[in-house]
Amino acid sequence: MDIIFPAFQQHLINLTTLHLISTNIGSDIFHHLSTFLQVNTTLTKLDIGGGDGIPDVSVASSLSDAIHNHPTLEELEFVCCDLLSGNTNILRRILEGCTKLKTLMITYEDEMSNEGATAVADFIERNHPAEGIMLNVNNLSDSHTKILASSLKRNTNLRVFDLKEDGNYTETGRKILLDVLFDATSMDSIVTSNHSCILMSQDMNNFWSSLDVLSTRSDLEVEIEKINRLEDASISQKIRRKVVLALCGTDGELFDLRHFNDIPLQLMPRVLELIQEHSGPRTKKWVNGAWVHATLSN
Repeated sequence: MDIIFPAFQQHLINLTTLHLISTNIGSDIFHHLSTFLQVNTTLTKLDIGGGDGIPDVSVASSLSDAIHNHPTLEELEFVCCDLLSGNTNILRRILEGCTKLKTLMITYEDEMSNEGATAVADFIERNHPAEGIMLNVNNLSDSHTKILASSLKRNTNLRVFDLKEDGNYTETGRKILLDVLFDATSMDSIVTSNHSCILMSQDMNNFWSSLDVLSTRSDLEVEIEKINRLEDASISQKIRRKVVLALCGTDGELFDLRHFNDIPLQLMPRVLELIQEHSGPRTKKWVNGAWVHATLSN
């Protein structure tokens, strides 16, 4: 390491990506890396991990400060660092240095503790500029989804929250995650849902991934993702779309004519037009690899 990092600095002037994964990573290598980050000015992506992970809070503090003060670093991945199930003080200290990143990934973790989930939730709730967070962790439970979901509702910058895991959560946990984007319990709950983020989960068969893979998702779920993906729509426009989506839902829970009491009569034709427009996708069926529109009866 005494040779490699100086060589990086002297000979790889435009180094932008560094992938440093080894079973022998220890405190010495983390120290060298922290020193290197203090003088490097070009790195945009860093992958680091392996070995026994970050050994203590002092090493985490040095690395965290170097990450935070780096002028160009945007994407950071910790691999097999035991951050989510280990010493929570180490995780929190590392997260303190990640407040300017665009993407943060913590991957190949054996499990997640409630304390680890809470630390990540606190980071998300502070609404840092991060647009993408990925957690690759085993043993994700209903309690973990509840902790994470509460913070996601209060974040407006995150665009992708990716849970690639072998989850143990049930339908209750799945609904908790869905309610982050579309809580149709009431009009107020729709308004306070998250209208910017896309949720992805391996356990849900890439539930929120490519719109080309629709057969495993209900039409409602697809419509919610489409709304959150809209880049040219304001938050208020997305909220209106979700309200209409709830009103025309097949379960009928929110289809109460009292919701129209305060709407001027001249606007009712447009409201009904929107309801009909959004009802259309709810009548489609997946047949032989394609969506087929069903005929509505009078």
